Amino acid sequence: MADEKSDKKKYAKPLPRLDEESRPWWEALKRHELYIQKCRDCGDLRYYPRALCTNCLSSRTEWVRCGGKGKVYTFTATMQKQAPCFRESLPYLIAYVELDEGLKLVIRRPRPPYAAAFLHHYSWSFPSGHAMGSLIGYGMLAYVLAVLWIHRRSAQVSVVLGAALLIVAIGLSRLYLGVHYFSDVVGGYAAGLLWLSACISGLEVARRWRGAPPAAAPPAPA
Repeated sequence: MADEKSDKKKYAKPLPRLDEESRPWWEALKRHELYIQKCRDCGDLRYYPRALCTNCLSSRTEWVRCGGKGKVYTFTATMQKQAPCFRESLPYLIAYVELDEGLKLVIRRPRPPYAAAFLHHYSWSFPSGHAMGSLIGYGMLAYVLAVLWIHRRSAQVSVVLGAALLIVAIGLSRLYLGVHYFSDVVGGYAAGLLWLSACISGLEVARRWRGAPPAAAPPAPA
C-alpha cells in the first residue's frame, strides 16, 4: 500500500478521465498501440473519440488500428513551461501528424496474399507509405542539394538521377517483397508528388519573397 502511494506521488502529471467513449483509446495507448474510431454506417474516420459520428450522427462505431506511420505536418519545441509537473520533461516536442491510414482506411484495400510473411502487423495496402515517403524525402533532399547548395550543372543532374533511382528502387522493393500491388506504389508516388510539390512551392514563394527588392518610397508631396 505504501509503495502504491509513493508511485502516485512521484507521477505528478495529470491523468486522463476515462469514459465510455475514450476508454478503448487510452487502453490501446497503454499497450503502445494507436486506434481511431470508424463509423460503421458511412465509413467516416474521427479523432478524438466521440459517441456519435461527426458526419452522419450514427452511434454505430468500430475501432481500427493504425500502423503508426504518417507525415509530420508541423511541430513545435516547448522550451519553457509554467506547470511544475512538465518542467522535468523539458524540452519536448508537440507535433501534428497526418496518418497514412487516413487514405488507407477509406479505401481499405487488402494486402497481397504473401504480405503477412514480412509484416509484423496488418495494415491496408493502398497507397504505399514507403513509396510516398521515399518520394517526399529523397525528392526534398534532391531539391535542397541541387537548387540551394550545388551550382555545377553536372552535379545537379547526378543528384536528381541518384534520388530518382533510390525512389524507384524502394517502389520496386515493395513489389518484389509482395507487400504491395503495382497500383499501391503508383498511388503512393502520386500522393508523395502532390505533397512534395506543395512543399517546394512554399519554399520557392518564400525564397522569392525574401529576395524581392524593397518597395520604392512614395514621392514627397510638392
